[in-house]
Amino acid sequence: MDDAVKEFQVSLQARDSAEVRTMLAKIYLEQKKPALARAEVQKALQVAPNYPEAKQLLQNLQNSKPPDKKPGGGEP
Repeated sequence: MDDAVKEFQVSLQARDSAEVRTMLAKIYLEQKKPALARAEVQKALQVAPNYPEAKQLLQNLQNSKPPDKKPGGGEP
């Protein structure tokens, strides 16, 4: 999986692509790295604002976002 991430990153250095960024985001999700996935999807949508796969993935990420703070877990 890490090899695929490196290959996608090299590809992006040559040419920015919403498709490649979306595929990279999916790999990050499989690796349990939602913050990195979200960042890649947002970059994909900057390159191609109407790219449906990226829009759907971002919507899925937003719907599955855990709460920022746990109840009762704050500072005194």
